[in-house]
Amino acid sequence: MTRFMAVVFVLSQVCLTGVAAAQGVEVGVKGGFTFADIPNYAELIDDDGGNAEMRVGAVVGGHLGFALGRVIGLQTEVLYKQKGLKASAPEGIDESVTLKLDYIEVPVLLRFGPMGRNGLQFLVGPSFNFNTRARVVLEGMFDDEEDVKDGFEDFELGLVLGAGYYGSPLIIEGRYEEGLTGIADDPGFSEADTYRNRTFMVLMGFRFGG
Repeated sequence: MTRFMAVVFVLSQVCLTGVAAAQGVEVGVKGGFTFADIPNYAELIDDDGGNAEMRVGAVVGGHLGFALGRVIGLQTEVLYKQKGLKASAPEGIDESVTLKLDYIEVPVLLRFGPMGRNGLQFLVGPSFNFNTRARVVLEGMFDDEEDVKDGFEDFELGLVLGAGYYGSPLIIEGRYEEGLTGIADDPGFSEADTYRNRTFMVLMGFRFGG
């Protein structure tokens, strides 16, 4: 699955470049930061005396935009995104654990705003997410890293809500993504189907064409 999604990602980027000159098609590149959480899992950690925190990661990718009308369009994307969770041990114990989840994501979004012109844009739609890597990193008295990919689902469905300024060519955008499906695939996780990703994103980029 990981190799397959890597090929899909590369081919998608080639396609983005290839259509850059097409009339009526907007091409964008973007990157930024993710602030990721797994709410139900974080609650379990806090109940056990730990301290759950958001994992700060990165997101990078590109999009194609198609006008469907004067103030509505379709935006398809390919993104590499880091998610997960960070947690520290109870007070007095110098240990922290970070769950690092990496995804290739394919959002298909409706975009509301002045298409082809500068202005505020709103985005909403599903995101089809493919897990490429899952690791647990332990830091403290003993540093360790373990591959836990087998304990997580390969596919996740998410819902994206976003808003931002689309200029010529600068893009500044904020997003929220809520996971709609469980991410854990391990009998060792109690109530595994309730563990779902939640991510906030801050993005900047450039757009051309359209």
